[in-house]
Amino acid sequence: MKNRWRSPRTSESGFAVAASLLFITVSQLPLAAQTANPPPPTPAYDVASIKPAKPGGGSTLLFMYDRLTAKGMSLKGLIKQAYGIEDEQISGEPKWINTQAYDIEAKVDNADAASLKNLTPDQYQLMFQSFLKDRFQLKVHWETKQLPILALVVAKGGPKLKPSKPGDTYPDGIKGPDGKPAGHAGVMMWGRGRLTGQGVSIASLLPPLTQQLGRIVQDKTGLTGTYDIELHWTEDAAPGSAATSDALETSIFTAIQEQLGLKFQSEKAPVKVLLVDHVDQPSEN
Repeated sequence: MKNRWRSPRTSESGFAVAASLLFITVSQLPLAAQTANPPPPTPAYDVASIKPAKPGGGSTLLFMYDRLTAKGMSLKGLIKQAYGIEDEQISGEPKWINTQAYDIEAKVDNADAASLKNLTPDQYQLMFQSFLKDRFQLKVHWETKQLPILALVVAKGGPKLKPSKPGDTYPDGIKGPDGKPAGHAGVMMWGRGRLTGQGVSIASLLPPLTQQLGRIVQDKTGLTGTYDIELHWTEDAAPGSAATSDALETSIFTAIQEQLGLKFQSEKAPVKVLLVDHVDQPSEN
């Protein structure tokens, strides 16, 4: 397997652009498989503004329990984050969802915000998806295809993960956009050459790893706990330049094995693909 991966500087990512780090919550986990049980009621954002973004800016997405803030994000980028999927998992979409960028502010009233802290990851995802369905008239359905993936497995020697402790509050841990510590478990931040998580599951690593590598990453570790994670690696050398031995030694493939005791395996596997049946451009407001 070649040690090739895509830098977040070269593709739209809801989690990182340029040298910035983004604070996110574990509500950004991919949706769990659908069950026969009826879904719980889905909360909705009380106030939302959608405007075309000015050309030439970067793209960022901040998704927290009580608000959604997007800058310069295409609808395709939003769909990828809302459904926890990669480019090759979206099919049938019109061209404009790749090219038209939006600035979005969506919030929940203060009176309702406190209750959202107790939502499950699936409920947060459904809330994000419901927003896209309501404001973009997005209608989709799922199909399954065999696609190349990277399977995340336990490396020889076993995992090197630090289990998180129940009730940890991390008063001096990851800092949010306001510069203050997040103060609770279940948060993650990632950007160029760094991924840090507090009280996160292996499943929560899949979206940023998929974005970073440009390949679908599936969890086949069998690990079910929550962990405090520090992962550091060196990005590829600039195009056309010779890679140094140091860069090769600290690639994300090497880093994840040496620092976390995990590794990637190339496989083919059934992958859910989202087919876009209908979508409209939103009116500016």
